[in-house]
This record gives sequence, C-alpha cells and structure tokens, in this order.
Amino acid sequence: MIEWLLSLLNTSPSEFVLCLEFIFLFLFLSLFSYFFKEVGVYLFIAITMIVANLQVLKIVEFSFYPEPIALGKMAICFTFLGSDILAECFGKKSAFKGVYIGFTANIFLIFLMLITIGYPPANVSSLNLHQNLKTVFTPTLSIFIAGGVTFIISQILDITIFLKIKEKFTKQTVWIRSFISTSISSLIDNILFYTFALYIFNSFVDFDTLVYSYILGTLIFRLIIIFFSSFIIVFIKKIINCRP
Repeated sequence: MIEWLLSLLNTSPSEFVLCLEFIFLFLFLSLFSYFFKEVGVYLFIAITMIVANLQVLKIVEFSFYPEPIALGKMAICFTFLGSDILAECFGKKSAFKGVYIGFTANIFLIFLMLITIGYPPANVSSLNLHQNLKTVFTPTLSIFIAGGVTFIISQILDITIFLKIKEKFTKQTVWIRSFISTSISSLIDNILFYTFALYIFNSFVDFDTLVYSYILGTLIFRLIIIFFSSFIIVFIKKIINCRP
C-alpha cells in the first residue's frame, strides 16, 4: 500500500504533491488546535519544525520557477502560522513558549539520533539501515543547528512584528498581520539559514545557486504559501473561539 502510494506521488506533478502537503498541514493544524487548543499548537510547531529540517535535504522542480527548489518551506511557513495563532489567541508569552518548545524538540532529535547512530549494528543485514540513518542524520547536524538558531531569531521577529501591527491597527486585520510579519521574517530566515547551513558550514552550493535556487527561489515559493495560509488563521480563530 505504501509503495503504491509513493509510486503514485512520484509520478504526479510536483504541484499536485505541493497542494496535498498544504491540505495535510492545514487539516492537522486545525485538528490539533480544535482538540488540544494551546498545547496542540505547541505540538504542531515542534513536529513541523523537525520535519522541515529533514525536508530541506530534498530538491525538487516546479513549473513556476526555473531553478530547483529545496523543500521544507511549506512546513516552516506553517510553524510561523502556528506562532501567529498563539500570539493572537493566547498572547505573547504563549507564542514565545511555542518557539522555545520547537527549538528544544529540534535539539532533542539531534542528540537522540546521534546516540541511535552510535550503537554498532548487530549484523550485516542491519548494516544497510545503519548506513541509511547516517546518511540522513550525520551530515545534517549543521543544518539542524543552523535551522534551530534561525528558527528562534525569525520566529521572535515574526511574533514581534505581528503584535506591533496589532497594537497600531484594527484587530480585524489578522490575516494581513500574519502575511506581513511572516513575509518579513521569512526573508530573514531564508538568508540566515541557507547562508550558514549550505554555504558557510558545508559549502554544499556555489554563491549563485545559494542566491537564486535557495534564498530567492524559496522566498518566492514561501510568499505564495504565506498568502494562502494567512487566511487559515481566521478559520482557526473561529473553531477555537479565540477572543483575545
């Protein structure tokens, strides 16, 4: 069943899989928020951040952009949306708490997987799985570190801008606040993360690829996602009876 599903997705256009991921994230953010309220959003942010740092290892092509684009931006955009929901419905303290929980979960995964890889494989048959784990997690240590630090900086910036706009303008413009704050913080996130993770720490890419495929390419990609996801916060506010 899983192999059939993967085969179906692999032969589908990347845009279709992108829409599927958007729907999946929207659905589970809604479910987490509805059933678990504040705690559910914390959980969603932590899981989604970890997934985003794994997705960034995969490069795909989309028809709307000439250069290959690193994945992970859909997931990371939804972590910003989660922070905005916490700031809007539960306050600044809860929003910052969500950021710290996401960062801590990221660090926890790094060290737990390093310990896991540290166990010697029992036999030859388990050696392939051991090597697969090393391939996925060992070279991504710098990516996880860069992702964690960048996550804190950009998320705090997002929450601060979101709440500052709320102080100055009407509270009814929640989706506009979410779009503006997430767009600005996403630019900072892109510049910091990709520069450190792929250019300074690892030298995985040349400067032109860094700028056009990663920083600018994924920024355009993120802005499209941010625009549509910004409306989700209006829906989430209604289903959890948010009246800050």
